[in-house]
Amino acid sequence: MKNEITLKVYDVDYSFIIKNYLAPDLWQKTWTLFVYKNVRVTLELYEIEVRKPIKIRFKVYIQDERYNNYEFVTHDTENSNINVLKRQINGEIRDLIDSMEQYYIRQEDGYQQLCQSYCDERERLEDIAKEYLDDNGITLEDVRDAYIDKYVCDNAKGSVYMNNYVNGRKYKNLTDLWLVFYKAIGDDDKYQQIYDTISDDPYFENRLEDINEYIKILSNEDSEEFENYFDDMKLQLEGI
Repeated sequence: MKNEITLKVYDVDYSFIIKNYLAPDLWQKTWTLFVYKNVRVTLELYEIEVRKPIKIRFKVYIQDERYNNYEFVTHDTENSNINVLKRQINGEIRDLIDSMEQYYIRQEDGYQQLCQSYCDERERLEDIAKEYLDDNGITLEDVRDAYIDKYVCDNAKGSVYMNNYVNGRKYKNLTDLWLVFYKAIGDDDKYQQIYDTISDDPYFENRLEDINEYIKILSNEDSEEFENYFDDMKLQLEGI
């Protein structure tokens, strides 16, 4: 991938919109902020608060063929300005791209395998806790439920690996879209930072080794590693 992306930037006249927000023909209009491949980011007038200071609420929308989401931006017509509005909109676009990327990261095979391992882990930990409670004659459901929930929450490691996976894949699933966005808003520093990040990231490879080891252990119930893993978890049972 070259360290440049050519794109069409759509020029939105925010000053015109702010001056003419009461014009009904603008209420049904949609402005395209930019389009890259199958991803489109648009802007709409959504709501007007008529009590002073008058505020205009914009809807910022992102979509492709599988995902769509939106955020709102509120512009104070008396106490703000166009530059602040642009920064607000760009901030919401950034958050929307981040949400879209997280959605697609969670569809990846690696993440789905982690989800399955996490479910298996929680189920096995619940069984360990139930067996312990049975052995100690604890029958009250409220007490059992509270103990099981705490034990599983304290000892299940899958959620940590899942978060590490998502964080480690940041900027790597929708790399081009991130670069297009920062090029479109003229943030060359962030553009270069992301480019450098995705070009060389040894830390994710290290995290990926731990993640794969976790999946391997949880996916083979007959292995010695599986038994050792949950034998260690039994040591975390708290006395009643």
